Amino acid sequence: MRTKINAAGLFRAGLLTAGLAVILIPRALWNSIILPSEIAADALIVFLAFRRGAPKSAYWRAAALALLAGDTLYFVNHNFPAIAEHTFALSEFIFTVFISFAALQLWTLFRAGKPAWKDKAYFAVFAAAAAALSCKFVLFPYLYSGNYHALFYRLNSTYFRMTEACVLALAILMSVRTYSAYWLSLLHGLVLISIASLALGYNDGVLLGMEVPFHEYGWFWGLLLIINGQTFSDHGEKDLASWSSIRVQLGWLIFVFNLTLLIILYALGIILLKSAFQLTSLLFIVYGLWLISNTVAFYISGNLREILALLERRSALPESANEKLHFSELRSFADRLHTAYATIESQSKLAAIGEISAQVAHDIRSPLAALDSVSGDIKGLPEEKKVILRSAMSRIRDIANSLVERTQRPGAAAGEKPVPRLISALIDPVITEKRLQLRADNAPVIEFDVSGSYGLFTAADPAGLKRVISNLLNNAVEAIPAGPGAARGSIGVRVAGDEGMIILRVTDSGKGIPAELLPKLFSRGETHDKAGGSGLGLYHAKKFAEACGGTAAISSRPGEGTSVTISLPKAAAPAWFVPAIEIRAGATVAVLDDDESIHRLWQSRLPAQSGGGPRRLDFYTAAEFGAWLESSPAEGRSALYLLDYELGDKEETGLSLAGKFGIGRHSILVTSRHEEKEILAACDSLGMRVIPKNLCALVPLLLEERRPGAQAILADDDPLVRMIWKTAAKDAGVDLRIFPGLDELFAELPGLAKDCVFYIDSEFGQGMKGEDAAAKVRDAGFREIWLETGHPPEKFSGSPWLKIRGKEPPWMRE
Repeated sequence: MRTKINAAGLFRAGLLTAGLAVILIPRALWNSIILPSEIAADALIVFLAFRRGAPKSAYWRAAALALLAGDTLYFVNHNFPAIAEHTFALSEFIFTVFISFAALQLWTLFRAGKPAWKDKAYFAVFAAAAAALSCKFVLFPYLYSGNYHALFYRLNSTYFRMTEACVLALAILMSVRTYSAYWLSLLHGLVLISIASLALGYNDGVLLGMEVPFHEYGWFWGLLLIINGQTFSDHGEKDLASWSSIRVQLGWLIFVFNLTLLIILYALGIILLKSAFQLTSLLFIVYGLWLISNTVAFYISGNLREILALLERRSALPESANEKLHFSELRSFADRLHTAYATIESQSKLAAIGEISAQVAHDIRSPLAALDSVSGDIKGLPEEKKVILRSAMSRIRDIANSLVERTQRPGAAAGEKPVPRLISALIDPVITEKRLQLRADNAPVIEFDVSGSYGLFTAADPAGLKRVISNLLNNAVEAIPAGPGAARGSIGVRVAGDEGMIILRVTDSGKGIPAELLPKLFSRGETHDKAGGSGLGLYHAKKFAEACGGTAAISSRPGEGTSVTISLPKAAAPAWFVPAIEIRAGATVAVLDDDESIHRLWQSRLPAQSGGGPRRLDFYTAAEFGAWLESSPAEGRSALYLLDYELGDKEETGLSLAGKFGIGRHSILVTSRHEEKEILAACDSLGMRVIPKNLCALVPLLLEERRPGAQAILADDDPLVRMIWKTAAKDAGVDLRIFPGLDELFAELPGLAKDCVFYIDSEFGQGMKGEDAAAKVRDAGFREIWLETGHPPEKFSGSPWLKIRGKEPPWMRE
């Protein structure tokens, strides 16, 4: 690599020497020496454009070939006048081909950088300024001179000058922003050629000079810069500096300062600007100042980019990098910055690696064991095992997510609003997976007492809480003696509420812990009588409880066992939660579930209809459930629905059926997937609430009893309806009072008992809707009000207290 760098450096030094050597050539030899040198330079440009590793750009290769052909004909025209009259038009055309392909090449690069409106605006301004100068000092004098008055020359010259203005603008814009040495030098070369072209065009087209002016140096030096650029290999660097970067700002600062000085000299008359020769000479000076300032800015910004690249790779400055940093201050800054960064990073890693790796090893053990126990029987899993597998996988996912957040976004979780979770639903899957692990004959028995836990919500992190429970259960299991002859131990888990706190207690019948060791066990790394113990379980339990605003305590007696108590603050129940199932007297309860055990559970909890309980209907498939709803619309509108989410029918779920039949407001989703956000969002949109399936046995049931002497009130203006209700009430032994109009009803309201049940027609012919009449009855202190209608319940969603049913009497049975 060092040999290549030295060879390239020597070659560039040779180019610099050639550029300086042409200054020493006598004027009489300009035509015979400078022009052939340009042809040789063109040939080298063509060679470099087609060599292996060069950019495969058809535009640039075509431009290089045209440049070689054009300079060759230019040499012929200036050294063989007899031939010039035949080749001059061709040479002018070929130079136009060159400038066209050069413009296409630069425009392609410009578009590849995805220019913003500011870039396009700068291009338009620069191109317009360059076109104005070219027109004033070259094109207009040429057109007015009468030389080469043929239409071809005039059109060709106009096209050439306008395209050259675009090349000049594009080359300037991209040269001040490029990070590539290849394009920096090549673009500078094109700018210099374009400036020299002004004087050369004026000499050939206006003055008809056959001698090469000294401005030909600019053309030759431009070719040398293009050759120099092609010796670099970073042509693939497409990044452009922003206008606010030091790369652009420093270059413009130096350039504008020097340009301001030239403008002042021009204003004082020290610099004259009356012809294209004088304009080109001035532009050579401006170009020299711009070249220096742009090159300095390029190398300073390149050094800064090199430092940033090294820091991103988190590596120290190698010797090769020090060679690239041209300023000692930047080398010193890079060394110190890297040292500071490495110190901070090493300290962070030392603090994080130990804690993270230990916690991962400690946490992953239990969920993986649960997955191993059921992975061999995954086909045809019953509901219980599906729940186990789902919860175990969820816990592994939660642990992974928690670790990722702590390592990649420290403190991010602190700003997130906690979501209340039903604590018994969080603990139950962990206990289930522990029971699966403890299936040996003499393994400890785990008893979970949740009798007082229903409705207790916590805002604690679910993954953290599950981790704490799992660790406490592991500790309890390890504290109980095992082996031949050992008595079978027991572990108790109890959850209960105590004012504003949730009390979680894990007890075991193990060996117990000496009193003098108890205060130490919540410290990191402390363990007792446990081979291979990490001392992390109790430490994390206390840390977790305190982070939630709770406490952790331990009590123990040797030979009797240990009890660990965690207290956590209560959280408000979410909107989806069902604190109790309210069932009115004589109501219908429809249970849809493909699990027979769920039907047996509801059968055991709901009293028989003959004993005053509700009418219970059991459905196992979506098809039979839908058929009943379609055949019994009246009973269906007033029923209570307990729907499973996952059914045997893959096309239907409890949610989809509730939406399909419009029964969401009267339905409760009974599912083990109650924590999934998508399901909860769908329930919210349908007006449904949710009961975790594993807590069906705990949800309180509020069964309404028929109050003695409660009177039924019917308000309906349809004689046929009144007759049907009167007959049905008589057959059922119901005390029914009928009002054919609302005025009569309102007049009798003050004398009616507050336990009356009202049935009001939704459409009266007296200018009042049934729901408005129901509101007036409610305002009078009555609470059980039904609206008899053929409309769906959703039409009356604005009155959630209003119960909806059909026109059939509630006592009529099919």
